[in-house]
Amino acid sequence: MKNVAIAAAVVAMVLLGLPPVLGLGTEARVRERVTELDGYGVVAVKVKSFDRGWFGSTARIELAPAPGYLAKIGLGSAAAAAALDRRATITVDFAHGPLVLQKGVQLGWSTMVARLDPETDGLADLQKQLGVPYLVEFRGRTGITGGISFDADVPPMNVSAEPQVEFSGAKLDGRYTRDRLVSNARIDSVEITDAFGTFAMRNLRLHVDHGFLSKDLAPGKAEFSIDRLSATAGLGGGTPLFDSDRVSVIAATAVNATRSLLDVHVTYGVDRVHMDDREVTGAALGIALHNVDVQTLQHYNDALRELLTGPAASDANAAIAALLRADLPRFLAAGPSIVLEPLRFSVNGEPFEGRAEVAVDAARVPKGDLSELTPADVLGFLDVSAEIKLSKALARRFAAYGAALQLRGDPGMPPEQVEYLAEAQAGLMLVELVNEGFLVEDGEVYRAALRYTDAAMTLNDKPLPLLQR
Repeated sequence: MKNVAIAAAVVAMVLLGLPPVLGLGTEARVRERVTELDGYGVVAVKVKSFDRGWFGSTARIELAPAPGYLAKIGLGSAAAAAALDRRATITVDFAHGPLVLQKGVQLGWSTMVARLDPETDGLADLQKQLGVPYLVEFRGRTGITGGISFDADVPPMNVSAEPQVEFSGAKLDGRYTRDRLVSNARIDSVEITDAFGTFAMRNLRLHVDHGFLSKDLAPGKAEFSIDRLSATAGLGGGTPLFDSDRVSVIAATAVNATRSLLDVHVTYGVDRVHMDDREVTGAALGIALHNVDVQTLQHYNDALRELLTGPAASDANAAIAALLRADLPRFLAAGPSIVLEPLRFSVNGEPFEGRAEVAVDAARVPKGDLSELTPADVLGFLDVSAEIKLSKALARRFAAYGAALQLRGDPGMPPEQVEYLAEAQAGLMLVELVNEGFLVEDGEVYRAALRYTDAAMTLNDKPLPLLQR
């Protein structure tokens, strides 16, 4: 019985004695993080107050645009400074562990709830007008094993004044550690209506999973999608302007084993877009960067930060080029390339496919000083390729559209005549392109392939002598 009492006393001492110690650590981490954010020079951040209690603490953190950053981006005039001199204060309530009593009982070092400061001018009236208890609330929990689990939300809102807004609310959740961030965000619906029409979005989703290797290097994957986008014209009795399904962006970055080279892939996609009498389906555009020198990328980011927050430079592009000139040999030696793939879509069922690539052949890069490279020098170590394939019906449609643009320059030509002549010229134009070897007929499609390497260019495997160096 005596041992039980001693154990209970020890537990009680821990539960009662640890919270203020953890409160000290919480304050230290908050001030450290605020100092770090303020040091970037884009946003001025400071701790206005930190009231530390035994079981909980409250911090008030002020954010505002950094004056030096505003001046650097050309907004340093008195009028602009006055217009953008807006400060926001965030109130953060902490509960200290190890037994946390904040919105339930939890085990961990601390929990936090962050909102805009209730004393913010106009905030109470705005919340009353929107019918919400807060504009946004962020909640975090620091577990015993480290890391922060978090969630946040923006409440649903309905605004009856024009424009009318119906907003389902937004939710965010995830987990952050020193070397990884995994999070998910979602909005079920947004609908905005005014006299001109209605714009609607359905089922917005964002997923992020990134690891942190350094301040500027965070390989991983991010996916964003909208299941449906649509717009209708109010003045035309609700006439549909456009309607689309599954708009998406997928971005992925990866580094090699030595963390010296970076690959980046970004793919934009749309399952379907309907506008007027046209429907585009299966559209995708992929952009890939291969063998990007990581050190050059980090130097570029450092130079960009310096230009944004340091003394003003008269020519920003020249300043960046000067700072990165020493990195150029190493950057080119890695053999970087940019690839457009996939590149595809169909218009009313008629398909188009393409691919393009520009790559550096490191073996042909001149040795020694590269600060005085000429355009001819650059063309000497670049390899370029491009391929397209499209249906004959789509090619004719493109050719007719191009001809119509030219014919519309004559104000005296009636629209119906423009359309007739454009169709006639389109057929002749395609026949001429095939005869000259710019297009190759292949059943019901046209093909074309361009190659440039070692200062020699071919089109559909035939040399173009006028373009030889």
